[in-house]
Amino acid sequence: MAASGRLSTGIPRRAVLWVTGALALPTVGGSVAHPPGGGPAPLPSGPGATPFAHRPAGAATTLQIVAHPDDDLYFMNPDIQQSIADGAQVVTVYVTAGDASGANRVPGRPRPRRDQHAYSAARHQGLRQAYALMAGARLFAPWQRSVLTLPDGHRAEVDQLADQPGVTLVFLNLAMYSDPMTPHSITLRDLWHRPGTVVRTRVATGSPVTTPQTYTRDELIGTLVLVLDHYRPALVRTMDPDPDEQVHDATHARAADQPGYSDHADHTAAGLFTWAALARWGADGGLATGYRGYYNHRWPSGLSPQARAAKRTWLDAYGGDPGWTCGDPSGCGDYEVGHGGSDVNRWPWSTTYRWAGPQPWAAFDTDGRLTVFAVRGCRLVMWREEAPGSGRFPPPADLGGAPLAPSVGAVLQPDGCWLVFAERFSGLDADNDGDTRETVLLEQRAPDGPFHAWRGLGNPRPQPVRGRRTGPPTAVRTPDGRVHLLVRNADKGLSTRVRSPGGSWGGWTELGGAEVQEGLAAVVDPGGLLQLFAAGRDGVHHWAQQSPGGPVRASGPTGLPAPGTPPAAALAPDGTVRVAYRLPLTAEFAVYAWDGGPARREDPGLSPGGHGPVALVPAADGLLLAARNRGGGLGAALLRPGTETAARWQSLGGVLASHPAAATDPWGRSVLVCFGLDGRLRISRAAGPRADRFGRWEPVER
Repeated sequence: MAASGRLSTGIPRRAVLWVTGALALPTVGGSVAHPPGGGPAPLPSGPGATPFAHRPAGAATTLQIVAHPDDDLYFMNPDIQQSIADGAQVVTVYVTAGDASGANRVPGRPRPRRDQHAYSAARHQGLRQAYALMAGARLFAPWQRSVLTLPDGHRAEVDQLADQPGVTLVFLNLAMYSDPMTPHSITLRDLWHRPGTVVRTRVATGSPVTTPQTYTRDELIGTLVLVLDHYRPALVRTMDPDPDEQVHDATHARAADQPGYSDHADHTAAGLFTWAALARWGADGGLATGYRGYYNHRWPSGLSPQARAAKRTWLDAYGGDPGWTCGDPSGCGDYEVGHGGSDVNRWPWSTTYRWAGPQPWAAFDTDGRLTVFAVRGCRLVMWREEAPGSGRFPPPADLGGAPLAPSVGAVLQPDGCWLVFAERFSGLDADNDGDTRETVLLEQRAPDGPFHAWRGLGNPRPQPVRGRRTGPPTAVRTPDGRVHLLVRNADKGLSTRVRSPGGSWGGWTELGGAEVQEGLAAVVDPGGLLQLFAAGRDGVHHWAQQSPGGPVRASGPTGLPAPGTPPAAALAPDGTVRVAYRLPLTAEFAVYAWDGGPARREDPGLSPGGHGPVALVPAADGLLLAARNRGGGLGAALLRPGTETAARWQSLGGVLASHPAAATDPWGRSVLVCFGLDGRLRISRAAGPRADRFGRWEPVER
């Protein structure tokens, strides 16, 4: 029976079953390839359409890598809980001990004495409480605690929920701050940026790992690779490696931010270490994504009251209470977080993705065959239907380019050749000059043929530290034959490069329009003019061409209310642009008709719950709206603007691993495309042209 959502004195006081056993889990075998110098390999000189070697494992496994105990609960839920509810194997890796100052403060009471070993243990117990509740078990359910010894000699505590061993917590336990091996206070950020730094682990009181260890930068990357290879996840979740720049002043308090940026330095370092490990792990990898951290409280909140309440329940379980009898003498949680303490900074009021674009990206080619691009194993992968509407796909083609960020954009040229754009981790070195990002392009030589070599298109902010803040690419072809490449830049505005009809590229140009979030919506209106939309704090920001072939410029206020998610835009059958997104604080859908004048809201009458970005594409006689529902699965509805026909929401079940894509074939039949938690690509087609009902999910990969 599930524990009560109200964490009160009425909860049964059940002791945790403490079971320890060294080497209880199998050691990891195999070898790990290390690129020269530890950084990304150069772009391949000539990617071919070779079959993708990696096949997703049968069982769905998600693996989270975070800096601190509680990062997963604050920033990644409800995604983790929904993965557990769907039956996935869920493994969360905590890089630091979370020992901080060692004081487990109880609000309203005197500051306790410092004990970093005990505080780390209390936070671990809080995690066991939270994950038990997330799994539908008793709050103080028994856990199996053991030691995982990796081939490099490092050891980690591994805790598995006794009745659901697929729920697993892995503690590496690097000390958060001062370390007796060095004369200064060091952090996870120092371990990333300062070669020669050595960090000692903090042994949590009562842990089956009883002796401290040490880590260098390269050793931590290597250990994470071994952990990835041991669990072989289909999906990796981690923190944002490149947080926004942030002014800290009287209006914008720094709080726990790192100087100059909107997040904790440990969150950033954990993200960087994870991406370095993923780059080393290579093509064996699966899907990956990143989550914003303290960024959340500086933007409109994206979760519904119900989702926020669920998050608070799990955080209250983690925070615990000193009066609980959980069975751990070090403490029953991180007491400052309990009893609603997690809401103070509104960090858990959103679940925000660092890469907000579609994952996968899908469209139909000139032959009417569904074509899908996505990043898997940090490499670009392409699926192309064997025949129009057949639903049959050969093995996906591995197009290389590693290591790539998760979100891609693509443009189909009139000759049937694809241009595919991505963001690449062009450097993941310790020094700032070697920690770089760039936009890259892959161009097809002939329809259904091979591709040219990858080409770098640079970065609108050539300074490496600022260039890391650049977002993933959005690309649009206008009727004059130009291709517009657009990215969010470090100033939180837009930058663009334009490709001429002859194939030459102009330089980067600033479009301004700051400050907006990641996730750009682009549409070409009936006059052939490019219209762009993005989510600001105060409303939807807009850029547009004033004449065909003219430059794109920032426009005045749209009058649209502030979004809780990135907007989507599409052209309705009446020739009017529609803009759709979720509203802040409620996560309800809002759809607006936009013609450059006052916007008109069209209530779709849908309340499916859920969170995250929406997809909006033209469909026969209307628009197809698709998004996650309250259970984490995909749902969709056909909107018919200008008619009295009510939209009908259909939930397709399952839980999504990433943002969905939608498209409509040349005959008016819509298709939904997504990844499941097992890493397999899935499609669902409408029953027929103009139909608003979809068939069951069909895996593209068996």
